[in-house]
Amino acid sequence: MNNEERNEAVRHIEISMESARERVELMNALDRLWDNPDFKKVILNDYMKEEPARLVTLRAAPQMADPERQASLLRALDSIGYLDLHFNSIRQMGMMAENEIDASRDQVSQLEALELES
Repeated sequence: MNNEERNEAVRHIEISMESARERVELMNALDRLWDNPDFKKVILNDYMKEEPARLVTLRAAPQMADPERQASLLRALDSIGYLDLHFNSIRQMGMMAENEIDASRDQVSQLEALELES
């Protein structure tokens, strides 16, 4: 591998690392939210725990028997589930990105060692 090829490989790895850093930053932002007492109160407790219980109770209410109303309640429950999936996805992608950054650093070190040897 010549110097130009090594430099191109390093540039490609660094671009990949920047994308991974952005995913880690997003995960870190979510972690900061998780530690915020207002976020815990409004989103994690009220929206993610209390609201589903309220919606399930409403599903059994006679005034909500209409298929349109039932569908509306299911959409509301789905939205809560999708938000939870989104949070989990951010966390998973961030952890994978941390591993990717470590592996990329190792690759760059190996490429730089090759350059020194030549």
